[in-house]
Amino acid sequence: MSSRKRCLLWDWTNTDGPGHQGVPWAMDTVKFDGPISSVSNWNTWTPPELKGRVPFRPMNHGKRLVSPSCASDQTGQDWIHAWMELVSTNPPDYLGLHYYGTDGYAMIAYLNSMNQRYPNTPIIVSQFASTSRNYMDVLGFTVQVVNWMDSVDWIFEYALFGCMRTVADDFVSPVAQLMKPDGSFTDLMWKYMSDQPMHF
Repeated sequence: MSSRKRCLLWDWTNTDGPGHQGVPWAMDTVKFDGPISSVSNWNTWTPPELKGRVPFRPMNHGKRLVSPSCASDQTGQDWIHAWMELVSTNPPDYLGLHYYGTDGYAMIAYLNSMNQRYPNTPIIVSQFASTSRNYMDVLGFTVQVVNWMDSVDWIFEYALFGCMRTVADDFVSPVAQLMKPDGSFTDLMWKYMSDQPMHF
């Protein structure tokens, strides 16, 4: 199995900027000849350390439109369904989704249900991760859903959260981090950018 659907969520603080020192050198250690096919940083500006190696996906999209990316809880589902109804005569090119949880089967079921509801709209999972605090559980979840998403043609692209030196908040699992505080990559990041299929 070979696919290039993986997006690298590269936190903006990894880029040098006014008032902070980033770790731009870490981009040079990313394996862009494997399954990683694009980079995003939640902004409209391209990280200069990307150096054109793969496409940059700004959050402000141009010719093709991705729907807002909602949480997978009931409130998020209700919101995106209402939004998709409002734009039903001129729908987006892609359905943007997020998923955080501990059960890979539940994530797969959720994505299948969204595809069944919007079968003509390819899906971009713009953020996903396990929220477990146990690394083996995080790894099992990630391996399961990444290998499944690689095998499904209606998943256009997906991004494992996230390549940043500090944990974003209390919800995000510290053992699911892709980058260490010094800017070096975790084992999970090496697997994400190298293994295809991913291995447990």
